[in-house]
Amino acid sequence: MGGPDSEPAIWEVYARQLFPLKHGFPVWNGHPESDGDELDLGSVIYTQGGGKYLTLFNCMKPVEEEEKIRRGIPEDHKPIPQTNLLIDKYGEINLPRLHSSSITVRGAGAELGGGSPDGTFGAGLGFKYTTKASAGAVLVLRPPGRRQVISSKRRIVTYMRERFDSWMSLVNDRFEMDLAQDELWFISGTIKTTQWAAAAFYGESSNKEGSVDCQVGPFKIGLSMNLAAEQSGQYESNWGPQHWIEEEGAVVSSSEPLPPLKPNQCIFMNYYKMKKRFLWKSRPIAAGAGPHQLPPSSPGGDGDGTARLSVPSGPSDDGSSEFEEVPPRVQGYDPVDILLEYILEHSEAEIAIGSDRDIYAIFKDEDVPDDLKAGIAAKQPQIDVDEDGVGTVVVDLELGVAGAPSATEAEVAQPGAELAPAEDQEAQGSSSQQTEIPPPTAGPSALLEGDDDDDGLTEEEEARLKDERQLRIWLPAMNGHGGSVTSLAVSPDSKYIASGSDDTTIILWDTEDSSVVRKWESGVDIVWHIAFSPDSQRLVCSGSEGRIVVWEVEVGDVIEVLEGHTDTVHTVVWSPDGTRLASGSDDMTVRIWDAETYQEIYKLEGHNAMVTFVVFSPDSKLLASGGADYNCRIWDVETGTLKHELTGHKGMVWTAAFDPESRRIATASDDGSVRIWRVETGEELVLLSEHHGPVWVVAFTEDGKEIMSASSDGTIKICDSFSGECVLALEGHDSMVNAAEFSPDGKYIVSGSSDNTVRLWDRRDGSCLVTFNEHNDKVTHAIFSPDGRTLSSGSDDGKVKIRILSEFLQGEGDAEQ
Repeated sequence: MGGPDSEPAIWEVYARQLFPLKHGFPVWNGHPESDGDELDLGSVIYTQGGGKYLTLFNCMKPVEEEEKIRRGIPEDHKPIPQTNLLIDKYGEINLPRLHSSSITVRGAGAELGGGSPDGTFGAGLGFKYTTKASAGAVLVLRPPGRRQVISSKRRIVTYMRERFDSWMSLVNDRFEMDLAQDELWFISGTIKTTQWAAAAFYGESSNKEGSVDCQVGPFKIGLSMNLAAEQSGQYESNWGPQHWIEEEGAVVSSSEPLPPLKPNQCIFMNYYKMKKRFLWKSRPIAAGAGPHQLPPSSPGGDGDGTARLSVPSGPSDDGSSEFEEVPPRVQGYDPVDILLEYILEHSEAEIAIGSDRDIYAIFKDEDVPDDLKAGIAAKQPQIDVDEDGVGTVVVDLELGVAGAPSATEAEVAQPGAELAPAEDQEAQGSSSQQTEIPPPTAGPSALLEGDDDDDGLTEEEEARLKDERQLRIWLPAMNGHGGSVTSLAVSPDSKYIASGSDDTTIILWDTEDSSVVRKWESGVDIVWHIAFSPDSQRLVCSGSEGRIVVWEVEVGDVIEVLEGHTDTVHTVVWSPDGTRLASGSDDMTVRIWDAETYQEIYKLEGHNAMVTFVVFSPDSKLLASGGADYNCRIWDVETGTLKHELTGHKGMVWTAAFDPESRRIATASDDGSVRIWRVETGEELVLLSEHHGPVWVVAFTEDGKEIMSASSDGTIKICDSFSGECVLALEGHDSMVNAAEFSPDGKYIVSGSSDNTVRLWDRRDGSCLVTFNEHNDKVTHAIFSPDGRTLSSGSDDGKVKIRILSEFLQGEGDAEQ
């Protein structure tokens, strides 16, 4: 890392961003070059550049074993006594993705670890994100991440005090490494997995959006982060294991059989460090051990805690080591250093020893602050100084305190992520309990029945009681959802709007007066997709645990629960003729269902990553599916056979659209392109490269002559669907366009953006007619009703807005609402 004014190293950014998750110090490069380099309990390591760590020796392995694999071990080296040494293995990370609190994740993908039983086929994981700060980090792993930690703090402290001088003598006298005393780390805990990928970024990225694409294969987890067009700064990624040959961006193996993956990839580590006071700053130790709180200022020194120490030249006459001051060395992010400085500045200790788990225990019930020095000073943890002059903070390191999951981890427990057993979650101190959602047995109409005995009531009293019960539903729902609106649909008869949310509920709205008809629990956890049947009589929703539920609209009762998928179902749609349902899942399958009997007709296999969309052709004869494997597949609905596999995209395929005659299909991808294909032959006809970011929306005009696309670059483009020429560009949004749609008469376009606005555009010249500033968070959906009367939108603020279009188009002039 460079000087104070230089840009931060990416591994330092990564560590700063993920350390507050309370799993330990984030390891940017935890892939061991050899068995001796593996980060293990008891390892004494040196932090090298590039986020790498050099294992010098191990304090828990036999001397004979260490002598065989090391350049040298400390003189008179003795392993730490392991009799009654408490080593805890109190939980695993069973989430496939962790991310910094500076990132808000949307549209999470599949569980890692999916695929064939032997793991030879990987799953894909992709998601969109919003940055809330100028830096962020993401870790993707193949669960589980297995944790083990030495909980015997006093044993470690005593051992380090007794052996530390011999460690320094080894690295500096024998190895001539010229290390400072605070550059040696003793590993007391690890979290390891078999495969992982990490990414971090920093720069001018606050309040911007992007997406992450991840592919899990037998060789590696490949991760790429797509930044929004307006973002600038640095982005890097890393992965492990790295014992494969990289060639032109692809990873290939030798002709040898693939060895089984070992859980030797360290992604987090707990560690202790030790630091001695300068002799010229020495003060007498007060009689007796115990907490010693002294004023922050201390005589001597520069007060900033950056003074560098050389190694001891040897013991002095009184048995202590002498140090001399040398120029400071700029080091990377190290939170334990801050704790050691606190101990030395606020006590009479001659030696400070501390760990990352001490820090987590100090902030047991709250987030680790960004300004850690000020945060520790504000908490004023007690310091105990023992008879040997060793100072440590007085904290509770019982199980579940340090290394406990933070709120951010609970947030990323997206559908598809296998959760730890309940006992492990309790041990980890999780503040969010995941419970299995039973299949729904009754709809919201059951809520109106109540528990009271209504016998003997007059007709008027029954009506009043029914109104009161209805208000119990309507009043909490009138302000929308308690979470983000994840799905929005309008009934074909234009009578209702249905919204689904990550608060697990569905709300049915009346488009006539925007009132709530009813609100109920979806039975699928997060509602990923929702759709009305062509006759407007039924509503289907999909979510986690492979569940699809069909509801009766007018009454609200459950008609059927479709079972078959084994993982999160991101998409479910009705065929235009109403005879079929189709669904796509993180289990990498597409399923076709009979819309009357609700029996599974076909299980369509072929995708090797999560399926993000399914769409029927207008004539209901074909079904297109696509997702994280970069491909789109066209299936024959009648026979369930694969008609064509459309390959060519270099990123996740987010959506597709057939033309009105079912002769062509357009696909939109993370690679920034839209491709138009001939359905009959599968050949590519047109490649549109109008955008500078992922394309999330694509639609043909009613006559099929033009095609619309919307992108994370904040623009909407309309092109000739035959020549590919761009005929209109709609610009004005300040962030990603998440939704766009033509009005039924083709005169208007509506768009919803992460700039929190909905815009209504004139289709003829691309002018913005109205900008609706009614949402307080990004707009996720924007739709017209089939009769063209209403324009509705849903947002991450949980609100659903239903507008009467004619009220805003009388003058068709620019306006801002």
